[in-house]
Amino acid sequence: MYGNRDAYIIFKLEPKLYRIYLWKNKHDKLILGVKLKKALYGTLQALLFWRRLSNTLNEWGFKLNEYDQCYAKKTVNCKQFTMIWHVEDLKVSLIDKKFVEDIIRQINEKFGKESPLTTTAGKVIEHWGMILEYTTGRKVKILIHENA
Repeated sequence: MYGNRDAYIIFKLEPKLYRIYLWKNKHDKLILGVKLKKALYGTLQALLFWRRLSNTLNEWGFKLNEYDQCYAKKTVNCKQFTMIWHVEDLKVSLIDKKFVEDIIRQINEKFGKESPLTTTAGKVIEHWGMILEYTTGRKVKILIHENA
């Protein structure tokens, strides 16, 4: 699903092709999406996890981004705490290491009962065939494995 600006840009590429996929949601925002004929594998579990995680983050004072609802932020000690996720993979970032550790502990208490969270921290992180390097100031270098 795409919200307003993105939906409009995609629609403008091929109006005849995308017209049937464009509608307005209950908040009068343009949405570009499709209706599935049958469920995708894991879709229901991912939706239920998203709903539970979103509600939990909202209770903890996070605000979801209106255009990408797998992106949440909260201000902590005048710094932005950011959490992004794809299905059940989460990435959290904040300069305050203690707050990051606290939020990971809380997430593990709430969601890690059947299988504890696996966490990775540091200036160089390997994830989904990528190496994320946070070694140069406020920049991130992303390296993609050749066989990824």
